[in-house]
This record gives sequence, structure tokens and C-alpha cells, in this order.
Amino acid sequence: MKSSKAVAALLVTLTLVMGYLPNAVYVTEAQVRREGEVRFRGVVVDPNNVNQQSAFPFCDPAYYCIDVQEIIDDPNNIFGGYRGPVMIFPELYNPEVASIGDAVEVYASCDVDYARDPFLMCYLSRDYHYIRRLSGQTATVTVTSTVTSTVTSYTTVTSRTVTRTVTGTRTTYTTGTTTVDVTSTYTSTQTVATTVTRTTTTTITEQQTQDTTPPTVRVIAPNGGERLSPGSVFRIRWEAWDNVGVTGLYIRLYQEGVMRVIIADNPPNTGYYDWTVPNRPGSNYKIVVIARDAAGNLGEDASDGTFEIGGVIYVTAEIVSLSTEKNQYNPGETVKIRYTIRNTGDIRIELRMVAEIVDPSGRSVYDSHRVDQDRKHDLDPGQTASGEFTWTIPADAVHGTYEVRASLRHWHIWDKIFDYRWGDRPGPRFIVQATSRVEVRASNVSLSAGGEGSSRIILSKAPTGLAGYELIVRLVPQAGVQQDVADIVDIRFPEWAGLTDKSIGDDQARFRAVDIVDRIGAGSEEIVLAEVVLRGKVEGTIQIELVVVMMDDDRGGNIPVTTRNGVLEVVRVLGPPSVEENLPPPRDLDGDGLYEDINGNGRLDYDDVVKFFRHFDDPVITQYSRYYDFNRNGRLDYDDIVELFKKV
Repeated sequence: MKSSKAVAALLVTLTLVMGYLPNAVYVTEAQVRREGEVRFRGVVVDPNNVNQQSAFPFCDPAYYCIDVQEIIDDPNNIFGGYRGPVMIFPELYNPEVASIGDAVEVYASCDVDYARDPFLMCYLSRDYHYIRRLSGQTATVTVTSTVTSTVTSYTTVTSRTVTRTVTGTRTTYTTGTTTVDVTSTYTSTQTVATTVTRTTTTTITEQQTQDTTPPTVRVIAPNGGERLSPGSVFRIRWEAWDNVGVTGLYIRLYQEGVMRVIIADNPPNTGYYDWTVPNRPGSNYKIVVIARDAAGNLGEDASDGTFEIGGVIYVTAEIVSLSTEKNQYNPGETVKIRYTIRNTGDIRIELRMVAEIVDPSGRSVYDSHRVDQDRKHDLDPGQTASGEFTWTIPADAVHGTYEVRASLRHWHIWDKIFDYRWGDRPGPRFIVQATSRVEVRASNVSLSAGGEGSSRIILSKAPTGLAGYELIVRLVPQAGVQQDVADIVDIRFPEWAGLTDKSIGDDQARFRAVDIVDRIGAGSEEIVLAEVVLRGKVEGTIQIELVVVMMDDDRGGNIPVTTRNGVLEVVRVLGPPSVEENLPPPRDLDGDGLYEDINGNGRLDYDDVVKFFRHFDDPVITQYSRYYDFNRNGRLDYDDIVELFKKV
């Protein structure tokens, strides 16, 4: 075996080639292809078939040849029941030296092509793949050596001692029991050729010593019962430790015992991983965390119970309505862009409403984003919100048709547009009229249901004086609204009007006045023509529309004017807050919508006047001026204090 070839490579490929064997089991499926990870065990066999009955002709002697005996994990049925020898090429990642007869375990990514008789290939493509000897195996190696040496001349010398005996004239020499007649001592020398052979047999037994203790792993979360949403981030938590040290971690998503998603390979062993939940709605999911040590031992744990991934989460929103107060404006007027939006998705969203106004040439004259006036709304599913943008038309504005454009975006992601109004879905349009020298306008008014208030009709200027006028005032509901919000109660004329006339209905009044004593001279400005007294009936908003029938100057000529309508808002009676911390809130004692009992003690007294004067400039009064407009002139002034004092 060429075990020295088992060196880790940067690109690691393990290829197993199956041949047809008489005893092998083959799957007879249609021509299909499957792939997945497989873990199996087997025994290293001799590719040359030494001491075996039949050869494995497709096992190259240069490579490992493993007889597959047990499939540990094959969730995608790659082997299809196959048992038999496979050849493993030497480009292995982190293998162990193995010899014939060793039991080994292999973990690899494999695919099978049944269109090629069949053809099975596996790859050690992940750093947690391996081929390693099973712990506790013993490798025994027997070495026999024969040493032969030849001596060409080997001399053996035998020396004997001769004893001399003299008898008469005869001399006898004796050596042991042999008697010879000699005349001197002799030496016998014998030379022989000898060959010496030495044979030594040595048996070496090698016991494998390695770390066989796998890491310990415990999955903490998710551990069962959770419902996760696709696209959300969930923190997977675990504990993993080892007697030597954890060198690798792998996180997998399993469903009913089958791996579905590789979540992470080798994340840091910090004990947590922030996982973006995939769009795989279903149940019976578990998280499996696998830990590996330096010896290749694997330990793993799965969620104790199953969890669920919910359906697709829809993040949507829409612009319900977008409008301006009216269709025509004059320079100097303020355009109010009102809108309503709705969260039509499944989760709470932070929304950004953006508005833009372009003039007749297409030039942007107002951009809420550019001037940092975008509106933010945090809406739950199904929730709506309303708001408005304002833009004051400059004096030098180009006259013509203007267009309102809008977009509803994610507050944190500018390019995420949920809805829009431009192009194929245009927004509302309005006209800016040519600059006029004279304007008649109706002031806005807000009052409570059952309460009264007045709208002032004002002439901006009279360059050539004012002789008289005739006007019509109508209460016009908003488009699509038929509700009767308020009635016209009276028309009040100013002191300069020497001759007056009026005709009043519930929702329309026609009136006229003449400046008999020439009080309104040439160049007069901000001239009050009349006050329209209104009484609220139910909550709602209507338009105070003006029609100029006639407007004459002191020369007998017609005064060309434009009109600006007002807005009447009838609100629910809530009442103003307490003017001082320890006092009860003010009370409306006679039900006229005005709160004369300012100290809240249930009666009208001088202390009410004192409290009114003391807090006259405080927000508790100024922000609720309509409740303290005792002279009914549509604004808060010192005369209101006088009127309250008169009531006392």
C-alpha cells in the first residue's frame, strides 16, 4: 500500500469507482442522477488479491481499495443498497495511514449516475470529510531477514603434547594411549573450507495510540416549539467542548431526519450564530451542530424538539389617498397636500411618505426629502395613518398647472418603494393663477358641534377705494361627502358699512354693503367686509366658498379680484385642559362652546377673569383659543378678557 501518498491537498477529491461483481447488489432504477453526503464503513483489501479466491480487477494496486460493508448514513440513497469493493484515489483530505485488513470509516459527498451502468463518485470536498481508521484497531507487521556469510579458508589447529620415555636404547613417545616411535615432537595441522549461515526472524507489533474521545455538543436554541419567519434573523446557540480542543464546527438544518440546508461550515465556536431564516415554510425542523477535534472525532447534537418555519411574509403598503385642498391657488397662498396610507402587509413597517411639487416646466419647487420634511409612520398590519405637507407659493411663482408627486418608501431603505404617484399613476394637479392685485378671502374657522364661530371676509386692498360690494357665501361639502356639518346663522357687518342687506339660508348667504361716508379710501388694506356666523352640527370639514357678484371702487369702476375660500372644521367637544396643575379643567356653563368657568369650580366668578388674564399667553390658553373667543372674532385678543369680565 502506498500510505505515504496520504497527504492533504488543497482541492481534495475522493473518487470511488464501482465495477460489476458477481456477488454485488445493484439498483435497477431508471436513468437518473442523485447526489448527497454518504458515510460508510469497510475494510481495506488487497488489490492484488494475495491470499484471496478472486481478484478485484478494477482496484488499482497504487490506491486504496475498500470493501464496503456498512452504510452509516445515506439520506439520499446514493449507494442504493450497494455493498462491495470501491477504489479510493490518493488525492485525499486528512486521511490516516491504513493497511490491508484495517477497518476504516469514510465520509464524503457522492453522486451516482444510473445511466452509466451505474457510475458512483465521491468527493472529500468539505474539511469535515475524512477517511480514517476505526479506533482500537491494531496493525501487525512481520519482518523476516536472512544473513549469509562465506569463509574461504578456515584453519583448525590441533596440538598434542608427547611424553618421552627412554628404555635401554629405545626411546618411546606417548600421547594419551597412543605410542609412536618418533624422534621429535609433531604438530598436526588441518585446513578446511566452511560456509556459515545465520537466519533471524523478528516480529514487530504496532499498537495504534490516538485520541478517541469525541467532542461533546449541546444545542440550546432553537430547541423545539419555535415559529420562525422567513427573512428574519434567529440566533442559533450551542455549547461544544472537547478533551483536547474543538477544531471545526458545522451547522445543518434537518427536516424529518434529512439534511435540508448547510447553514455554516467552521463558524467560530462562540456559542452562537446569527442565522437568516430561509424561505422554506414547513414543520418538523431541527438544528444539528457537529463538532470535530484534531483527531477527526465527531460529536453532534440536535434540537430536542422540532420547530416551524412560517409562510412567506409580505411587506407591502399603499397610498390610499392624496389630494390638495382646492384646485386653484394664488401666489402667497399655502398649498396643503393631504394623504392617507395603509400597511397592507403582514408585519409592522416603518414607512416614509415623500412628497414633491413640480411646476409647469417640470422643475421641482418643493421636495420634502430635500428639506428634511419626510413623514415617518410606524404601522402595524392593516393600520392606516394620515398627514399633510405644506408649501407656500412664492410671489414670483410661475402661473400654470402644478403636479403633486409622492412615494411611499421603507424608512430605512430608500430604494424600497411600496407605492407612488407619478408617471403612469399621476398625483393631483392644481393651478397657480397669475398674480392678482386684489383678493377677497374667507378665514378658516374651527368650532365644536353645537358651538358657534365666525369666518371673516376680508378684502386684501382697495387701490382706488371701495364704494360697495355684493357677495355670496356657500358651505360646500368635500367631494363625496353629503353630511350637513354646519349652518350659517348670521351675517355681521363692520361699522363703515352705512347701507347693508342680507339674505340667509342654512348653507348659503347673500349680502351687500355700501360705504356711504367714504370710510374706505384709496390704498386701504385688509378691509373686513363682513363676518359669517356659523354653528357646528356634527363633526366634519366643509369649504367656505366665496362668489363676488359685484365689487365697485370710488370711481364707479369694477374692482377685479380673485377669491380664496376658507375651511370650516367642526370638531368633537373635548374642552381645554386645566390652566393650573391643581385645578379641574374649565367648563362650558351654558353650552355655547365657550368655556367661561376657567377655574373649573362650577360657577362664573371674578377668579375666572383673573385666571384668564394670568395665563393669557400660556399654551394652555393660546393653543385652545377657540374655547376662549368670547367676542367671537375668530382670534384670541384682550377684548376676550373684557367680554368675560362683562359676563361676570
